[in-house]
Amino acid sequence: SEWEEQILFPSLQTYLHPTMAISVSRSMHVLEQDHDLAKSVVQSYVNGVNAMSVPIDMDFVHVMASELLTACLILLKHFTLEEELVYPLIDRIVEQIAE
Repeated sequence: SEWEEQILFPSLQTYLHPTMAISVSRSMHVLEQDHDLAKSVVQSYVNGVNAMSVPIDMDFVHVMASELLTACLILLKHFTLEEELVYPLIDRIVEQIAE
């Protein structure tokens, strides 16, 4: 995620028309927010699992399962947006460079 935020996303924007760059910039910001949110939720899950003790409380297990499901849904949305936005942009830029 750091490579995307620090290298890939800024590089993509240098190849875009300024009007399109503004729109894409908003979507890139959403992708960056997804990174932060997913990291936070996964860390919450890891912290919870590390704090588990015996006997295991089933309510706690449900909360941990919910955390994990939330992380999966965030990442699914994130990967879908990448497939719909970032990959086509990369293809377009590579075509422009090849011309």
